[in-house]
Amino acid sequence: MRHEDKGVDIELMPSRLVKFFVSDRLRAGVFLYALLLWFVFSQVTTSGVGLNYVPQKLIWYPVQILLLTFVAATLPIHVNGPVEILQVLTSIFLTIPMVVISFSNTSNIRLGVSILALIYVLFNQVLFRLLSLYFPPSFKTKTLRIKTPSVSIAFFAFLTFTCLGLVIIDGNLNFRLSSLNNLYLNRELFRESLEGSDILRPYLFGWLGGALVPILISLGLAFRRKVLFLFGIFTAIFVYTTASQKWVLGGVMFLMFLYFLKSRVNDRTLQSLDVIKFFNILIGFLLMLQMAFGNSRALDLGVRRAILDPSVMVQFYTKFSLENNLPFWSESRVSQLLFNSSSQALSEIIGEKYFFIPRPLFIERPATMNATSGVLGDSIAQAGFIGVIAMGVLLYFFFYFLHYLSQNKSDVAVFLVSAFAVQMVIEGTLHTQFLSKGLMLVPLLLTLIPSIKKNSSYHQSL
Repeated sequence: MRHEDKGVDIELMPSRLVKFFVSDRLRAGVFLYALLLWFVFSQVTTSGVGLNYVPQKLIWYPVQILLLTFVAATLPIHVNGPVEILQVLTSIFLTIPMVVISFSNTSNIRLGVSILALIYVLFNQVLFRLLSLYFPPSFKTKTLRIKTPSVSIAFFAFLTFTCLGLVIIDGNLNFRLSSLNNLYLNRELFRESLEGSDILRPYLFGWLGGALVPILISLGLAFRRKVLFLFGIFTAIFVYTTASQKWVLGGVMFLMFLYFLKSRVNDRTLQSLDVIKFFNILIGFLLMLQMAFGNSRALDLGVRRAILDPSVMVQFYTKFSLENNLPFWSESRVSQLLFNSSSQALSEIIGEKYFFIPRPLFIERPATMNATSGVLGDSIAQAGFIGVIAMGVLLYFFFYFLHYLSQNKSDVAVFLVSAFAVQMVIEGTLHTQFLSKGLMLVPLLLTLIPSIKKNSSYHQSL
């Protein structure tokens, strides 16, 4: 009797591999996004002066495929509110980039440190998913119902006018249209101008650029208020020319891109696949700009700075946690007020330790380095694994509260507001963003925005 061979058919392996990649559209989108990031990562590091891209060993590619499959499985199918937006954008801005860069030593980080940082990031992603399953954002009680956007628009426009007025009255303003090459030097000059000014001035600039500009842009786009949108653009330019903060203009572009995404799928529920697909299109567009103009900074700033750098910072913050005693937030501003603790911020300590090197081949930079990281990186350096759990739970329930406040509210406004809130916690520590950048305004904003049906004219284009 003839027995059939039960072994693996080698000839069918390529087709099965292709089928595995494309059978699940969300997983395929995650793979494509990782591939684009890998290509960008190799390009921006190879073209950077003094940088050297080192390809990873072949053995790590199947590991990455397995990890990316796992990440795709943790993502929610539908994006209904702040909790889902937190999960999807965290994967886009942190988890997937970390999988891409962890097995290359371009950042001069030991492989063991990179893998530990990757474990922290993956655990954070899984923690959000588990919390969403055990504490799903479904509520029986209703929030305050407001019928018109005029309340929120009037309040935040007045608050912005007030902050601008106080900054102008304080004086000592220097308007500079900084090129990207002079940005760091002008930023240092701005910081020096703050030393002799009122104690509220740094907070005013932080609130203007951190929360009020995104709020004005979000409300202007969501409710078709052209004047409010232009006021937000003016405020962003004001902050950029006086404080030399490029992230303010980057935040405006980020929100406009997300508004375009939401407007394209407004006739149905937004899905994680839609978000990842649009980010793939964005990176592809920036790659075409780079190829068309050669020395374009769009790819460097749009992908390297916004997407890849947060993962690199998590690696260095993990390295710091292994080489030093954990401070447990003793240097935070809250700790300084309550316990009169050390005044040097952790970001300054890490900046001086790992980034304070001569850069004559780079652009001219000031003598101080401030290596900022987001909530996850800071929690690692502050308290290790305990910090990741504590801050992960705290962050999830903050967005859980935002989800509660966003019930029956304008879905476009909720999407934009939640997205820039996630961006804030990816870029900075929770207590800094909450107090110094105005993150505390987000719950108030979600309370004041009106309940609008999806088919409302408010959701049409500008």
